[in-house]
Amino acid sequence: MTFQDKNQTLEAPVGYKFSGSEPMGAFLRVEYRRQVEARENILTIYLNDMGREVARSEHQVLLPLFAPVTRPAPVARRFRIKNGFLIMLQGIQEMFR
Repeated sequence: MTFQDKNQTLEAPVGYKFSGSEPMGAFLRVEYRRQVEARENILTIYLNDMGREVARSEHQVLLPLFAPVTRPAPVARRFRIKNGFLIMLQGIQEMFR
C-alpha cells in the first residue's frame, strides 16, 4: 500500500515508520510506530476528507518480554511402551463392542 498526500499537508513524523491507514467515516486514520527500548510509541494522525490533519495522538505500549522456548524433557522408553500397550488394549476393546 502506498500513501500519498495530494495536498502535501501531512508531515511524516521523524523516526517513526508507517504502520497502516484505515478509513473512519469522513476521516482517514494514519498510524505510525517507533520502538524505544521495551516500549512502542504509536502515533495516530486523523485526516479529514480534504487530506488536512485534524488531530494527532500519541501513546506508549509496553512490549511483552517473551520467555525463552525450552524443549520438553525426552520421554523414557518404558513410558512409551506402556502407553503404546494401553492404546493397543483400548483398540482391542473397541473392536469387541
